[in-house]
Amino acid sequence: MLRDLAELVAIPSVAVVTPGDHPFGDDVQRAFEWMLARAEREGFDTFNADNYGGHVEFGGWEYDEDGDRAGRSDEVVGMVGHLDVVPVEPKDWKTDPFAMVREDGKLIGRGTGDDKGPTVACFYAMKALNDAGYRPKKRVRMILGLDEETNWTGMEKYLEKVPAPDMTFVPDSGFPLIYAEKGFVTFTLAAKFGSGRAGGTELRSLKGGSVVNAVPAEAKALIRASSYERIRDKLDAFRAETGYTMKSQLRGKSLEITAIGKAAHAAIPQAGLNAISVLMQFLGRIEDWNNEDVRDFITFYNTHIAMETDGRSMNLGVSDDIVGPLTFNVGLLKGDGKAASISVNCRCPVMFTDEDLYAAILPVCEKWDLGVVKESYKKALYVPKESAFIQTLMDCYRAFTGDTEHEPMTMGGATYARTLPNAVAFGARFPGDPSLAHQANEYTLEESLMRAAHIYAEAIVRLAECDDPSAEQTVRLASLADTERLGRLIAKNAKPGMVVALSGDLGAGKTTLTQAIAKELGVKEDVTSPTFTLIREYTDGRMPLYHFDVYRLSSAEELEEIGCEEYFYGKGLSVVEWADRAGSLIPDDAVRISLAYGEKENERVATVTGMPVTGFASKKRRK
Repeated sequence: MLRDLAELVAIPSVAVVTPGDHPFGDDVQRAFEWMLARAEREGFDTFNADNYGGHVEFGGWEYDEDGDRAGRSDEVVGMVGHLDVVPVEPKDWKTDPFAMVREDGKLIGRGTGDDKGPTVACFYAMKALNDAGYRPKKRVRMILGLDEETNWTGMEKYLEKVPAPDMTFVPDSGFPLIYAEKGFVTFTLAAKFGSGRAGGTELRSLKGGSVVNAVPAEAKALIRASSYERIRDKLDAFRAETGYTMKSQLRGKSLEITAIGKAAHAAIPQAGLNAISVLMQFLGRIEDWNNEDVRDFITFYNTHIAMETDGRSMNLGVSDDIVGPLTFNVGLLKGDGKAASISVNCRCPVMFTDEDLYAAILPVCEKWDLGVVKESYKKALYVPKESAFIQTLMDCYRAFTGDTEHEPMTMGGATYARTLPNAVAFGARFPGDPSLAHQANEYTLEESLMRAAHIYAEAIVRLAECDDPSAEQTVRLASLADTERLGRLIAKNAKPGMVVALSGDLGAGKTTLTQAIAKELGVKEDVTSPTFTLIREYTDGRMPLYHFDVYRLSSAEELEEIGCEEYFYGKGLSVVEWADRAGSLIPDDAVRISLAYGEKENERVATVTGMPVTGFASKKRRK
């Protein structure tokens, strides 16, 4: 396992958008081909999606009475790793970043922790099970991402060719498990500079950072002035006042000023020191800029960003009870005498979208005449902690570690989990292990990587043998209390964009079930049937509740006219009574519940598909 990891680390697979057959560059392609070839030597099936990504797979075969293969399951348990890495600054490393070193229990090298090491751990979990003769009921598939550190276009292309797995874990974070990830918005703010006057200090260039999703450790400004003694005096005073590391050096007739910060992941910018912010703070001490536009750009930065990491002065001081406050990281600075720009990466609360963000910063941008270039948006991830999927993974972790103290977590980092339905980040870093992703001298602990491989093998077995969560389940509700208990369970599993489609005879309990859902969500208003208005909105709970009653619907088009899709795929939970009348407008992945009268007066029978119903005695049968 370590030999294979060393070979993979030796490939400097920094993704670079490249025309031709290798869309992310030759080095990423080499790593991808190495992984596919290694899997094929073990007898695994492989798939290549035109070099945008691919997968390694085994299992899911159905056998006849003679032991011959007779078919293959459509159900898939997925894992997603990535083979690309962030760039390195060799001068910041004590060892060659692309030659893995084993030292004092550490595996040092770029990608050992993020994400080649965990990907190899998953591969060896598959290999160990296959070598032992294990025949999983479902297909076990390890998806290989190739541009996770940049634009994620590879995963988009891959998923155009291959359906997403039914449930997926991503070994690209920490144990025990990440059930929510902040939304991910990247944008650039740009300023144009007019002509400057004669005399004064002239800006020649600005440069800082190498990627937007990391706190930059270095930033430079090249300036020209008639005398640099005054500027150097200011620099000495600034260093003494702040304690920041700053350097100056003549470059021909210009003076280069360098600010040194501390690198960190953009998900936790408060853990680093942003060199761009340090540089801009010093440049604000220079009063005689020969260009007012340059001065205004620097003033804007120091007024609305400065050393903040929460975006509050950009009108972005928002938070929620799931993932906490928004974080704001300036990752890139570029500029010359004609224009300048900063590229920003924000990690946002679950219900805060890119549209919300741009609406918030627009007044500031208009005030300072800044252009906004929208670059990327990754929707927040949220899978309820109570879901059977998460509880299964937690059981695997606890069974192997004995750790009952640590609970599922949230984070600001972005993993491939958010590109897939029913997916979460699961390891491979253990509580207390160092987090060195994107940093110089990155390493992972050898013991931790081995432990992770054991946990992944256990998770594969449990998920591959568990019942399909979309299987039809019959639940007997002996009383009103049971109906309310089912409603609470649904609410605990609810996430934005989920639709619960209710059907059944008049008086079977649809509205009672909806009321229980609303109560668990924290809705304070009385929930009644919206029969004459089709829909009622309740927005005072932990997420919006959209309550539809389509009993009097004359046609599906009528529901379409009120914009049902905006609700169904929006920020809240939609509960639709008499859903059978809405026809194909109900999403395919909706949770469907049919209620019928039971044998006793207060008894009801609920048939549930699309969500595992734990906590009830139920009889399951395949759809």
